[in-house]
Amino acid sequence: MSYFATEFRVRADITQAKFAALAIAWARGMKNSELFSSDYAEDMSSDHALIMSESGETFALKKCLTKSGFVEGARYERTDADGLLWRSEIVLTNKGSAAALRVKAQCLSTTGNSRPKMPKKPYFVKMAIDDGWTVDDGAIPLADYAHSALALGSDFVSQALLHGGDNILPIIYLSAPFQTSGLNPDDISRYAFQMGGVAHIVVEPDRDFSSELMEKTGGRNPYGGTMALISPSNGVITRLYKGGKFSSDQDVLQAMCLKATDFISSKQAVFGWDWNDLLEETARQLRDRVSDSSEEHDTWQTLVQDQLKEKDEEILRLRRSVEELQSVILDTSNEDGNIISPEFSKVAGKEIYRNEFSDRIRFALSCVTQSGAPDLDERTLSVASKFLRTTQYSGGAKSMISRIKNCGNDSGKADARLIQILEEIGFTKRIDGGHPVLTPDPSLEGLKPQTFSNSPSDHRAGKNKASQIIKGLHLRKLDCDE
Repeated sequence: MSYFATEFRVRADITQAKFAALAIAWARGMKNSELFSSDYAEDMSSDHALIMSESGETFALKKCLTKSGFVEGARYERTDADGLLWRSEIVLTNKGSAAALRVKAQCLSTTGNSRPKMPKKPYFVKMAIDDGWTVDDGAIPLADYAHSALALGSDFVSQALLHGGDNILPIIYLSAPFQTSGLNPDDISRYAFQMGGVAHIVVEPDRDFSSELMEKTGGRNPYGGTMALISPSNGVITRLYKGGKFSSDQDVLQAMCLKATDFISSKQAVFGWDWNDLLEETARQLRDRVSDSSEEHDTWQTLVQDQLKEKDEEILRLRRSVEELQSVILDTSNEDGNIISPEFSKVAGKEIYRNEFSDRIRFALSCVTQSGAPDLDERTLSVASKFLRTTQYSGGAKSMISRIKNCGNDSGKADARLIQILEEIGFTKRIDGGHPVLTPDPSLEGLKPQTFSNSPSDHRAGKNKASQIIKGLHLRKLDCDE
């Protein structure tokens, strides 16, 4: 089973009639659909409307009232010539003062001989956006175009990077590159259009904005062309950049869009109901008012059977999701550009910045290949050279250098800010002879203590100390490809 899902806020004044009208228009637009020909046309105004063609193509509308508003849903199903069942479900949940749209699409094999394919985002999402149904997702306008990080503001972006926000959809963040990016505005617009209603694409304007984020995030922001996936509840959860299996920025953005789609598809509904929730509630309400001899008794029995079928399919989907997750765990790839695994990094010791160990291994290989290394055979040198050609530095050293320099430029508070950075890295502060001394944690092997003056001599003292720290952390040769 292949699966797609998303959810986003919509206007609370979308009525049941408006939803039904757009849902019917969406179903009518299906290619080669027979449902709304004269042979199958039926009244779609009832609470449990259903039409079905001879080929098994179906369209259903269901609705029920709730204490605070109403829930109405539409489902379209069709089986293709390969035995694949394509199903799309749209559910509008209205809670009086707020509303949300839950959209799901599935592909199931009905014969067992065909491999399910990944369903696309139902066209209903674009119709809802074009008809002006959407409202802001937290502080971000929900749209099918890219957003400027500058317009959202550095305070909002830094908070989102570190902790997430009150938006429902994830954010794909495109940091400003060190050099001219292979992504042009048309590329970004195309992907933003595809991701409308699935994820927000936010574009960083320039490196000055990156430097501002470094200050506010403690250097934890994506930098130098790195793209990040931001979870609404946890901040940055994935970083990708060009290099290795990603030969272009377009490849990176495409991969990030797939990750964002997988992320939102795996989440349970936050505000809205799923189709199965609607089936369950309509069955409950119908059960409360029907008797065994009632004309609605058959309808109630059908709803119960549909509900049980839905739960069986959901169990199957969850089982397959667990199997896929297990295979992913067993075949974990370093897609964020880390040469060594995060697990090894934890064993090896503390990193000054994310991917530091990878950068230092890369630098060591670069030194070996440049020096000729007479003791190494041609095969080893060739592998090392190929490795260097297909990877790049993470940009973390450059971010750290920029942050330290910015702190050194603050003549009034330079020492305090520089000490804070060292403490974040893992240094411990003590006073020796009236001077602050920062001693590295034993896990920070290869680093020496940093001593600060208790009375800076001139206005350049902060800059000079920043330069000493950069040299002492051995960052200079890790900040770019030479």
